[in-house]
Amino acid sequence: MEISCITGRVEEEVELLIYLLGNAMVLEKMTIWYEEYYVSGGPMDTTNYPTARRVQDRLSFTDKLMNCTRGSAACQLDIQMPELQL
Repeated sequence: MEISCITGRVEEEVELLIYLLGNAMVLEKMTIWYEEYYVSGGPMDTTNYPTARRVQDRLSFTDKLMNCTRGSAACQLDIQMPELQL
């Protein structure tokens, strides 16, 4: 299973991923394509989302998913993140 365009900044995204991991009994691998959005002047503008906060959000996102209960003990979780733009 591949899921793309995940920002991790919306709690419902994380809840959905945890739900899928916890309830997919035969899932062998889940690949998540994490993305950061850069909207000039918007709420996700990098001036309003400093690098230190972005790093912390990435770590928190990864930690929540890696430590959640999985329905399939064999499930591998692959989180792909772009290089952090400073």
